[in-house]
Amino acid sequence: MQDENTVEQKHHLIEHLDELKEVTADCISKSRQTVQLYTHNLDPRILNHPNISTLLTKFIQQSSKVRIEMLIADEANLRGVDHLLINLTQRFTTYSKIKVIPKEYLDNRYAFYLFDGRTMLYRNNAERYETELLTLPNAKLNQMRKLFKEIWQQASPASRFRSLNI
Repeated sequence: MQDENTVEQKHHLIEHLDELKEVTADCISKSRQTVQLYTHNLDPRILNHPNISTLLTKFIQQSSKVRIEMLIADEANLRGVDHLLINLTQRFTTYSKIKVIPKEYLDNRYAFYLFDGRTMLYRNNAERYETELLTLPNAKLNQMRKLFKEIWQQASPASRFRSLNI
């Protein structure tokens, strides 16, 4: 019976936006080192929320070693958008970075968030809310963690969101 509970804790299905927002906030609040977001447009219905911004600000303020890494498909999709994560990145340039996903990865239709490389929220289709919550040990989580690192190393900085420091 204990093995069944362990398996259940490692995989949980989320089906609604409100639950996804709540679980995302919970994962951020438990993070201690890294928050990595692979999204096409910074998922405004999920991530452009004052609570998420507040939690990420607290995350940044807890240590000088924390990092928020965000991969997006195209800067143009966010032109003129007042997104709290863009504002956060402009305020905390040392701790928070946005990069553009290289062209060879743009066919990927999924989105995922990694928290300390140990927990992942994964959406097969970035446009939908159905999400899997996965925790280590999990082969899919390990695969996506490696993929994020590979894409991050190849990605170019999102220059439109740099703070002007005037």
